[in-house]
Amino acid sequence: MEQVKIKPYTILELAGLYGVSRKVFNSWLNYFCPDVGKLTGKIYTILQVEIMFKNLGSPTGIAYTTLTLANLYKVSKNVFFSWLKLFRPKVGKLVAITYTPLQAQIIFDHLGHP
Repeated sequence: MEQVKIKPYTILELAGLYGVSRKVFNSWLNYFCPDVGKLTGKIYTILQVEIMFKNLGSPTGIAYTTLTLANLYKVSKNVFFSWLKLFRPKVGKLVAITYTPLQAQIIFDHLGHP
């Protein structure tokens, strides 16, 4: 997968890189990246983007919901949730019904890539 360049981005550009809506991305920022600081103007600084990439994972352009992941593994949501219970503390909280790339990577590391 191609590495995404760390540079100044707008909120819409960042949401697009992660393949989620602006609302979902803002929810992730509020929960996972409180140390990003306030947006001044319309573009996040390189330092702020570095913090986001560190806390959310590198953007993949793929949004993983529980249903998406269950479908990838070809199991029901209930089965997927039962698997997730084994390592839930490592995955952390599901925010805005979409897992961050970092959370998805933890899931893949424990369950294998579908």
